[in-house]
Amino acid sequence: MGAGQPPKYATPEALQKKIDEIIAKYEKDGYNINMTLLTAELGFGGRTSIYDYMNRNEQFSNIIKNVKTKIAGLKIMKAESNELNATMAIFDLKCNHNFNDKASQENEKSVNVVGFEFRPIKGDD
Repeated sequence: MGAGQPPKYATPEALQKKIDEIIAKYEKDGYNINMTLLTAELGFGGRTSIYDYMNRNEQFSNIIKNVKTKIAGLKIMKAESNELNATMAIFDLKCNHNFNDKASQENEKSVNVVGFEFRPIKGDD
């Protein structure tokens, strides 16, 4: 949304209604919805534009976070049931939903609690 341009969706309710219509359309036809497709269907020029709406107010943000979570959940379910290629699901989850497969750095740090030190157990190498 450029400076001076009116918003594509004036209210959170208008955005939610359009999202619901798009998801219903694709689910009816048996297609998988993703954030890139949803962004295009909503009339945005790119994914950054939809994220700009998240910064408008908390209601817009909650709607977009909710749809992202729903899409991620559907991808996982379809990958688990072999309806969706697992590699493609993983790729989408990493690119569009901030998933990662790296171990948390916190797991590799030792912790000192009341005089006891806990460290990760290392296997025999």
